[in-house]
Amino acid sequence: MSKLLGSLKEAIVKTGLKDGMTISFHHHMRNGDYVLNMVLAQAAKMGIRDLTVNASSIFDIHEPIIGHIESGVVTGLECNYMGGKVGKAISRGILEKPVIFRSHGGRAGDMENGSSKIDIAFIAAPCADNMGNCSGKYGPSACGSLGYAFSDAMHADKVVVLTDNLVPYPLKDTSIAEGYIDYVVEVEQIGDPTKIVSGTTKITRDPVGLRIAGLAAQVVKNSGYLKDGFSFQTGAGGASLAVAKYVEEMMEKDHIKGSFCMGGITGYLVDMANKGYFETILDVQCFDLKAIESIRENPKHQEISAMRYASPAAKSAAVDSLDVVILGATQVDTDFNVNVHTDSNGYIMGGSGGHCDTAAGAKLAIVVAPLIRARLPLIVDEVLCKSTPGSTVDVIVTQRGIAVNPAQKELREKLEKAGLPVKDIKELKKIAEEIAGVPKAVERGDRVVAKVLYRDGTLLDTIKKYYITGRERFTVDKKKLVIGVIGADVHAVGISILEHAFTGAGFEVINLGVMVSQEEYISAAIETNADGIMVSSLYGHGELDCRGLRDKCDEAGLKGILLYVGGNIVVGKQPFDEVERRFKAMGFDRVFGPGTAPETTIAALYEDLGIPEEDQQAAE
Repeated sequence: MSKLLGSLKEAIVKTGLKDGMTISFHHHMRNGDYVLNMVLAQAAKMGIRDLTVNASSIFDIHEPIIGHIESGVVTGLECNYMGGKVGKAISRGILEKPVIFRSHGGRAGDMENGSSKIDIAFIAAPCADNMGNCSGKYGPSACGSLGYAFSDAMHADKVVVLTDNLVPYPLKDTSIAEGYIDYVVEVEQIGDPTKIVSGTTKITRDPVGLRIAGLAAQVVKNSGYLKDGFSFQTGAGGASLAVAKYVEEMMEKDHIKGSFCMGGITGYLVDMANKGYFETILDVQCFDLKAIESIRENPKHQEISAMRYASPAAKSAAVDSLDVVILGATQVDTDFNVNVHTDSNGYIMGGSGGHCDTAAGAKLAIVVAPLIRARLPLIVDEVLCKSTPGSTVDVIVTQRGIAVNPAQKELREKLEKAGLPVKDIKELKKIAEEIAGVPKAVERGDRVVAKVLYRDGTLLDTIKKYYITGRERFTVDKKKLVIGVIGADVHAVGISILEHAFTGAGFEVINLGVMVSQEEYISAAIETNADGIMVSSLYGHGELDCRGLRDKCDEAGLKGILLYVGGNIVVGKQPFDEVERRFKAMGFDRVFGPGTAPETTIAALYEDLGIPEEDQQAAE
């Protein structure tokens, strides 16, 4: 007997996939995933319609799902996270039914209690045998832990494993066992290894990020939780890793030995465990190659399911034993509610993931974020979407001060006694508004495009359709540009002219003004899901100010973003072809000399961003 089938089409026929069913996918392939697109393309070819896609996360690589929604192949969407490309389309109302957002723990819990039914689960497996035993630890598409796929395998009516690395039976190291699997399909490739994991995750070099991380580590130290048996979770971003670095230094100094670290695992946490700072790694998702190597070889590095990680339907979950978690935010309001679902304009560009799960479970939930991002205040009166209730958030850490939830009076006293810059959250809001101004209210329609469920399945919030003005078609396709004058340069007139010209040419422009740091460009590009960064410099020191910008963009997840520079960018009169060569060697896509007409830059943007001629004309 073998469960191996000859093609994906045969598997779809064998499972009985038909109109109106729900199919599921995991996201461990991240932005390198081929499987979701592959399955939907085959279903569309077979004339199957009205499908609901339940994916633990949707990334930008899944942009083809927009076409399947428009054609009626997909009419329902459920996930824990959604990237900006699909999120923007959803925000503008292309899906008739609201998207259902869950947390990582909530998704697993809803499958366990039967409120989320999966007809057919398609599991991308970097390694599998002909009976369906599979693992994410081996093969050319290795992703490490398959933690988010366990629920799908256990609870779906039918389960299909797709692999590009079929090995002899039995697979020696199994994550998901054959007893849950109905069929196996060997395909040429399940994903792009270069986009599944990064080579290494790096600590931020941004001085603002380092300042925030240092303050957050001091909060951990003075909270009383940093002692033997300490448990810890942090994210894979550069600022979160900086917190881990500072915590490690404190643990070394005070000879503290922790119990476990958890969550999405990076090489940095692996190193901490290998140095003896943690006894165990609980891993629901690997983020880099070092983490994959560790989970493959290190017995104290444990693969765990989403159920064990954070399910509120379980009798207990690992988050319930967590001391400290470090989290991020798009917005925070004066009641400590946190938004990680939308950007500051109201576009969907994220999701809870494990945010609300860990905040609810951890003894100390710390949110770290710059007080101003993309020239907009972090703290607002009311967040555009409540992703995590303020009642579960203990501390907000910014570069300008620390806000402590009023319910945590004892903690506030400890931090004040330690001399930390504790401020009322409304005071921090005022500071931000004095610097960046009061943001304009976001206009949104009446129709609900997404429902945000809390981890227990109750409705936490809704996301309304984004309000569209102007020419509908061109607005939908509008590209975003982050512009500004770099370094210590205060020449403001030129950048204002560019803003006017680019806006008139149909671009959405985020003007950061003058004296912009590299980190501010990058933060703004991430925040707004920008298509390009336009660096202006007129005082002659642009070459110095621009060094390393492309590398920092790559490190921040902006690999491939369009990067332009222009103006009086070097000292003295130098041959332009030589100047251009040096800047292109630094990673800039285009270099414009002094006196370049805005129309020249606009024409280059149209070409590089692939804007169709009809859209160019629509902007005129």
